[in-house]
Amino acid sequence: MANKNNNIIVITGGIASGKSSVSQIICEHGYKVICSDTIAHQVTQKGKKGALLIRKHFGPTVFNKSGQLDRKKLAEIIFTKPKAKKKLETLLHPLIRDEIQKQINKAPQNKPVFLDIPLYFETKGKAFYKPQAVICVYANQNIRIDRLKKDRGYTRKEALDRIHSQMDLREKCHQSDFVIKNNSTLTDLKRQVEQILISITA
Repeated sequence: MANKNNNIIVITGGIASGKSSVSQIICEHGYKVICSDTIAHQVTQKGKKGALLIRKHFGPTVFNKSGQLDRKKLAEIIFTKPKAKKKLETLLHPLIRDEIQKQINKAPQNKPVFLDIPLYFETKGKAFYKPQAVICVYANQNIRIDRLKKDRGYTRKEALDRIHSQMDLREKCHQSDFVIKNNSTLTDLKRQVEQILISITA
């Protein structure tokens, strides 16, 4: 996959580590952020190719009466059955990568483009995006569990199932160029992001 823009920065991390908050801060500084989760929702809307593939392989029970994907039902399957999760990723990741590439090619070429990709390491993203740098957003596991319980209504078990379905967050940090620790205040988070932006754009 050849990028027209050679100034790609990846933002990654674990569920509820704070990637979206980091992306928002970066957007506020005038940079383009392409979010893979947003694209995943787009390609699985009713009638889209992703939704058609899911219906074909997982059946109609993961769709509601109006034909929209029931994400909660699908999550109940993929976070308890690793093979099902792998199958879903095989179906959707090529579609997501293609759309990310289209957006990269449309972005301004004279400044960095940030890609918010939670599963960057799990999906061997380096081979596809060839980023200039990788930023990993870290938060302690107990903080992540509390966020998932409060913000998404998960039980502790549901939160842990989702955390454990991803690569260990400490290993992601080890493989990244920059690490942001999101265990404190929004002010502290902004300070860390701004320091990294200075380093990247210097």
